[in-house]
Amino acid sequence: EIDADAELDLELCNGLELLASEQRWNPFASNALESKHLLANAYNEKIRTRLLYKIPFLRNVIMSPWVFGKTLRYIVVPVFVAYLAVLFLGPQSREESAALTVFWAGWWPGIMLVFPFLGRIWCTICPFMAWGDLSQEIATRLGVKLKKWPRWGSTAGPAFAFGLFYAILMWEELWDLPQNANLSACLLLLITAGAVVNSVTFEKRLWCRYMCPIGAMNKMFATASMTEVRTFKPNCDGCTNPTCVKGDSPTLDPGDSYAIKGCTMGLKNNQLRDMGDCVMCMSCVKNCEREAPEFNIRPIGQDYGLPWLLPKQIQKPESLAISQVETNFWLGGIITILQGSVALHYLPKILAELGIDQSIATAEPALDLPFAIHASLAAVILTFPGMLSYAADASSIPLESLVNVWKREFTPRPAENALIVKLYENMLKEGKSMAEWDMDGDGAVSDWEMKEGFKLAGIEESQQELLQNVLVSGEESDMTVLRLMDKTQQLYFDIKEAEQEPTYQSIKSENELETKLTFVEIFNKLDKDGSGYITKEELLAMSELGYFKRPLTRQESDDLFDKADVLRLGRLNLFEFMSIMRKIVKVGIQEIGYGYLPLAWGSLTAYWLGLGMRELGLTLVRVPSTFYLPISTDWIPQAVASQDLIHSIQVVVMLASFACSVALTQKLCDDNRIGPVRFGSHAAVQFIGTVLTLYLMLSPELAISSYR
Repeated sequence: EIDADAELDLELCNGLELLASEQRWNPFASNALESKHLLANAYNEKIRTRLLYKIPFLRNVIMSPWVFGKTLRYIVVPVFVAYLAVLFLGPQSREESAALTVFWAGWWPGIMLVFPFLGRIWCTICPFMAWGDLSQEIATRLGVKLKKWPRWGSTAGPAFAFGLFYAILMWEELWDLPQNANLSACLLLLITAGAVVNSVTFEKRLWCRYMCPIGAMNKMFATASMTEVRTFKPNCDGCTNPTCVKGDSPTLDPGDSYAIKGCTMGLKNNQLRDMGDCVMCMSCVKNCEREAPEFNIRPIGQDYGLPWLLPKQIQKPESLAISQVETNFWLGGIITILQGSVALHYLPKILAELGIDQSIATAEPALDLPFAIHASLAAVILTFPGMLSYAADASSIPLESLVNVWKREFTPRPAENALIVKLYENMLKEGKSMAEWDMDGDGAVSDWEMKEGFKLAGIEESQQELLQNVLVSGEESDMTVLRLMDKTQQLYFDIKEAEQEPTYQSIKSENELETKLTFVEIFNKLDKDGSGYITKEELLAMSELGYFKRPLTRQESDDLFDKADVLRLGRLNLFEFMSIMRKIVKVGIQEIGYGYLPLAWGSLTAYWLGLGMRELGLTLVRVPSTFYLPISTDWIPQAVASQDLIHSIQVVVMLASFACSVALTQKLCDDNRIGPVRFGSHAAVQFIGTVLTLYLMLSPELAISSYR
């Protein structure tokens, strides 16, 4: 009782502290302690640090029109013009151009290091969209009527971003952009042109959200960011004026022309499931009179349900959750070509190892054989990581099926299987929830609670121990309610699949998704009201929208819905929906391809950090030559890191990112019920990629000139 009282006291004190801080800054705050203040002590809130309450001064800073409207207009726009002028008019080689050095040796390592901490914030201060926003404002003042976003933006946009990124990487390699200031400036103008054209045609930031290649890369890496802008949903209750979305709040500074538009990405903050699309422009924070949107710190990888991207085996069960990230086939492709781009920078070394003339790597653009070979090799290297992972995945699927068949044939458990079926179907018939099994309210189901739960489900006492052994097998501690429900459903569906039940097996054998959308994306599209649930009619609409190779009949759809609706609530959450999808369609590589994300980040960061540590410290020395100043540079300080230091950092970054990639891949495989064979094939590919990348990076004969 003493412990319980102490815990209650702590709960109340924390709730009162939250209420006091809310009253201090929120004019709509309640005068009484409410349930929403106690929710702050649930695990989902414990892992978050609410910066706007912990550091009140930060809200004053964010409310300034210089965050980020005036900064874009009065600083970013003119600086970008001056920067382009220096690139066009100054020296063309990186050894003589401080501007080119900052671009390739400064911006790239800088943005890679920003991702884990501030996600997509670069997209907010990006010069491309600074000009896009300015052009949009001018067009609006001239009477141009901006169009609503077309449907092809969300469907074809990611494929466009992938194609453009691939073309840019080929252009960078074949025309040696890092050593050519004019072409580097043209690259910046190309992306700016896309932003401007879209901004004067469509409202808000269509280009930034769906079509920009840099934005697409930023979106993926931002899903693992340790900062977020999320709504404290209880403060949204009863709101009929969503200024956080549409803008034009009376609380805004009249000079804040940026935030007055509302969310530039067209997002509803209280419906965000991951941070991929949010650019942290803080417009929602500024516009909401209820101060519902918050700026928080949370563990890296929280959107994937894997805090800090650490292996699930060393984490507490309550800290794990199903990934909420909206993955995409084409964005997953960008992950692979980014890994290929790192290897492409070491093309001379690769050619030397293969016994091929290294001069091919520097073949000038021309209609001749050397350049054709150069272009072909570049295309192959860019696509090689993706092709390797795809081949490993495709080859492991039939092998995993054979393993599953072997397990079923050689490990028959008729008594255990009958009890699982009885338990699951009894709960369906009685409309019982396993949440009732957590009788002490600690979130986990202990041995005695499980036995009491068996009684509620009509399992005879003589059968309880056998059933309990099946459910706790492989578990290192007491299971959470969610884990217990998940495992029971999984075992039940496996048994029915082995029995060749038509509802599942026949549908799965002939069905594939006719879309590149992932399960989470499909769920979000079906959940039109953003409630977090889908109804029976919404599930049927999935078939009618053409997502299935063979559309489901009404009877099949209703039957699947009823079997997944364990609690008989007439609605399915994401967890229940995914339990259906895993059983009736084949899981594509896009569902687990984001497991390569940490390794892609590690490869890019290790490479660009190496270049930055070699050259960024030479920026000041290159300033005189940049502006054609005839002065000596002997007195100007310069800094170049040692080869040993660079290699040590690269090894640490690569090994850490490899470990995180394996952990995330295992988590995504578990979420999608993918077995150890398929997971092992992807882990092997990641290991091979890590070893090869480190081999190229640590080659002692590579000079600075090799970092092109």
